[in-house]
Amino acid sequence: MKTEKLLDEVLHHLRMVRDDGETLQKILDFIESEIQPYREEREEEIEIPVRYTEIVHQIADNLSAGLISFFNPDTLQIDWCHPSMPNEPEDDDEDVSPGETDFDYLSWENYLMFKPLHSSESFAIMETFARQLKDENTTEKMLNILSRGKPFSHFNEFIHTSEYREDWFSFRQKQLENYVKQLILEYLENNKNYRQN
Repeated sequence: MKTEKLLDEVLHHLRMVRDDGETLQKILDFIESEIQPYREEREEEIEIPVRYTEIVHQIADNLSAGLISFFNPDTLQIDWCHPSMPNEPEDDDEDVSPGETDFDYLSWENYLMFKPLHSSESFAIMETFARQLKDENTTEKMLNILSRGKPFSHFNEFIHTSEYREDWFSFRQKQLENYVKQLILEYLENNKNYRQN
């Protein structure tokens, strides 16, 4: 099952028990004992073939800006669109062939699509950043902000006026780049013929 579908399935189950404190505590205990240590081990640098490394930063920047990116592993081209833009020809538009649209990726034989992170994934990055800070008071403030209403806007408000602003941007960029590298790596593992240096 694809990562996005798995995430939706997990969130569905969490919504079903959202009012059951005992079950939520069991889930939290499991995550903290089994999954968090595993994630910390995985935070090591993800290695991909050298020919793909230059595009990682650009795709991560697009994701940070909320854009969908398309990557051609054959030519190393990148195409993108805003999620609100129609990125495929209309079903009833029979006169338009893929090469005649504004989107290059429609004429590519192979491509990977990188969608902006789900809000829960973005939230997890903010929470991980807060937890890894050495200043416990700031960690506590950030976690408090994230536990209240409108966590994204309040977190951004706080971070932009704090001494951790640049640290946050670097941390988020690294997380997005790891996300891009992981998807490329999965693609290469599923398509062995693209494994090139």
